[in-house]
Amino acid sequence: MITLGIDTALDQCAVALVADDRPLAVAVEPMRRGHAGGLGPVVRGVMAEAGVGFDRIDRIGVTVGPGSFTGVRIGLAFARALGAARARPVIGLTTLEALSLSAKPSGLTCAVLVAGAGWHVQPFRGGAALADARFAETGDAIAVVQANLQPGEALRLIGPGAPAFAAVQHAAEVLDILLDPVALARAAATRAPPDGPPAAVYLRPPYPNLVEPA
Repeated sequence: MITLGIDTALDQCAVALVADDRPLAVAVEPMRRGHAGGLGPVVRGVMAEAGVGFDRIDRIGVTVGPGSFTGVRIGLAFARALGAARARPVIGLTTLEALSLSAKPSGLTCAVLVAGAGWHVQPFRGGAALADARFAETGDAIAVVQANLQPGEALRLIGPGAPAFAAVQHAAEVLDILLDPVALARAAATRAPPDGPPAAVYLRPPYPNLVEPA
């Protein structure tokens, strides 16, 4: 099975093409803005490097948020359009789950994104979600983590919000790891195709008068 993984929910344009469990080509480009114009060339570059035609893609995996409102919409629109054009299933994974899988699941890993005055947070153990993803202010976010932390267990934080969250959630290891599109594609390859195309996941409304909230 050949799976295309796409992430534009964070400050990067990340694309991977995976055959079964083997990466064929990967591109990760820092990109805070400009995903609309940048995603197409990155995908074409990955396909060309792998020497694989678009007709050989079996399914598409894409991050559905939370994250940049604009980035999420661009990635989803591209994946859904490609899936419709090729009659291929599109599998959505939340950004927080994709981050946890990028950490190579082990112990308690909490994926964290800064979200305005609060946090997007979700704890995982061994790659399995321990609680739903949620938007929370600092006190509630810490409580979510502490409720799932076993005595003597090490806590790992991953995601763009990890360094800032570590300042309030002490005794945590910060993983300096970007979201890995290979992990995203591998996970999408194992999921049952959904009944319809994935939708964006927004855990909080955008702030008024801001084009691109954090």
